[in-house]
Amino acid sequence: MRLGVLLPAMVLAPCGLILYGLTAQFHLHWIGYFAGVAMVDWASYFYFTFTLAYAVDSYTANTSELVIAQCLGKSGISFAFGLYLLEWVEVSGYAVVVAGIFTAVLVVNNFALVPFLVWGKRIRRFYAWSWVGRLGERKRVVD
Repeated sequence: MRLGVLLPAMVLAPCGLILYGLTAQFHLHWIGYFAGVAMVDWASYFYFTFTLAYAVDSYTANTSELVIAQCLGKSGISFAFGLYLLEWVEVSGYAVVVAGIFTAVLVVNNFALVPFLVWGKRIRRFYAWSWVGRLGERKRVVD
């Protein structure tokens, strides 16, 4: 039931990146920067918070591992894209890097929501009987 509320954030974040990238590329009014960043930041916060709540509800025995994995994944992607960002923008421009490449990566990431909307219950049932689900059983016995 939590995943449906992610649909607006799934669409809004890429739109914000496109707005920001094109505003920077064509030196448009400052409100474009502001609106683009506001859209991306709101959607990122909303998306991360609700996916974390979904993961914790689905896999309560492995909560600490889930939080660590999500934080490492988010930080790793941010580091990888930010490492040579300025050089990349100087060579290719804001429209290509921010409105193109970053948006494409974000869309691919956000579309991971669709399989969970359609087959989420089946996915959770499958993993409950896999080695991942058994990890939680061992943890509960030790606790």
